[in-house]
Amino acid sequence: GLVADARERGARIVTGGEAPDGPGYFYPPTLVTDISDDAPLVAEEQFGPVLPLLRYSDVEDAVQRANATHFGLGGSVWTQDLKRGAELVSQLECGTGWVNQHNAFYPEAPLGGVKWSGMGYQNGRWGLEEFCTLQVVCVEANPK
Repeated sequence: GLVADARERGARIVTGGEAPDGPGYFYPPTLVTDISDDAPLVAEEQFGPVLPLLRYSDVEDAVQRANATHFGLGGSVWTQDLKRGAELVSQLECGTGWVNQHNAFYPEAPLGGVKWSGMGYQNGRWGLEEFCTLQVVCVEANPK
């Protein structure tokens, strides 16, 4: 539906974009260009093999537009300048940020999101704490 909507809005489907005939739920990897930031494919948190490719005027524009969404599960920066990449990814409002990789998970590192993508954490000490209920008990040894 998101690809069909993008097509109706005038976006260009570079590759993919049509489910093959036959049984199952396979959808081919799809790249979409010439699409606006307010199109649902860009504005919604979709978990399909569809990637909108967006033009930006400069890096600050890209960071601002990436942060303009309600969602913030993960984000990545791709660059040859690793120091600058780390600086930029730290500006992204997301639970996990990667440089030159995406969806690399480690069991000892927390995994969670922010904004509408933020419903707690899993993995590491922080994830274990999600399954615990804290209680504070105060006892006065010498009541008056």
